[in-house]
Amino acid sequence: MKYFILVNDGGIITSVDPASGKLLQEGRSRDAIGEYYASPVAADNKVFLANVDGKMTVLQAGARGRCSASTIWPRNPTPLPP
Repeated sequence: MKYFILVNDGGIITSVDPASGKLLQEGRSRDAIGEYYASPVAADNKVFLANVDGKMTVLQAGARGRCSASTIWPRNPTPLPP
C-alpha cells in the first residue's frame, strides 16, 4: 500500500491514501509534540520528523506508524519558517 505521511506545524501526524485521498489515520504521537516546519523524511522503513526545538522522532514506516524512538538534537535541525 502506498501512502503519504504528513505533519502539520502543531505536530498532528496524518497518513493519506494518495490515490483516493482517503484519510488512513490522524493523531498526535506523545513523542512528537512541538512545532514542525520541515517535511517528514523516509528512509530504511522509518519516517523521521524533526521539530523546531531539535527533537527528532522516528516512526515505523506504515500507514499506522508507531513511534520507535525520539531524541533531542543539540541544535535546531529545521529551517526557520518563511
